[in-house]
Amino acid sequence: MPPTKPPAFSDLAYWDNRFSTTSTPFDWLVSANALDSLVVASIRSSSRERCKILHIGCGSSELSSRLGELAGTRENIWNTDYSRVVIEQGRAIEEKLDARPPKTGHEEVSGRMNWTVLDLLSEESITAFRAETKSESFDLIVDKSTSDAISCGPDLPLPDSDASISSRSAHPILLHPLELLALNLARLTRPGGRWICISYSSDRFEFLHQGTSSRTQSGNDGSTLRELEASRYWRLEHKEEIEVETHSERAVDAGIPEGGVTARMPVFRPKQVNYSYILVRTDVLFEP
Repeated sequence: MPPTKPPAFSDLAYWDNRFSTTSTPFDWLVSANALDSLVVASIRSSSRERCKILHIGCGSSELSSRLGELAGTRENIWNTDYSRVVIEQGRAIEEKLDARPPKTGHEEVSGRMNWTVLDLLSEESITAFRAETKSESFDLIVDKSTSDAISCGPDLPLPDSDASISSRSAHPILLHPLELLALNLARLTRPGGRWICISYSSDRFEFLHQGTSSRTQSGNDGSTLRELEASRYWRLEHKEEIEVETHSERAVDAGIPEGGVTARMPVFRPKQVNYSYILVRTDVLFEP
């Protein structure tokens, strides 16, 4: 039997098909409230009265509505995704929920969230999104395994707007998709803003370590093209393990001993973990 081909997590067709065939909410890696403490701390640290939150790759996660509860308002939350299918679903679900009479004794969250189709690796899409949000930078980026999906894609060439930079290099400049994501998010995040990421990888942001950028070409003039290094715009503030909630043991048949009674014995599994990352936007300007 040929090996099973892994899902094309970086392809739009995969996500459109997935969300078209099921509307059941789904949360990757951890539950929607697993980020509560990280999100609340970031909201409190914001210098603005109302923290402006960008939820990337929102999918059908219940985290979208949870963010509104934590922020106390939904107006400053932008839910974005690669797939128009799930963005339309999310908007429709929120409208349907708002049409219901309020629950007795339940404090309602004001406003409506923003739902926008956004290709995080497209300069054109990022530029249009900045215009839509009036170029006001975000205080908080929330990313639950979106970086994982994006990292599955191939290396990408620099946007056309960076042609002047590319022309200084002996070879076309390619970036790992996750590093290009970091550069694009730097355009959307204000200095001091935070990027909270939940990932299955123990070293998801390796390129932030000095000298490990995926972009290795040097310019013909000997320059190192430092303006393209994501480590100029982001620093890793905190990393922590999140233990996966699984049954610590399971019983399996151990054979039939004398007397005909089936014996069962526990089989212990090693600890499984995901990782939370907090990245902080530096004060270095980035305007490609």
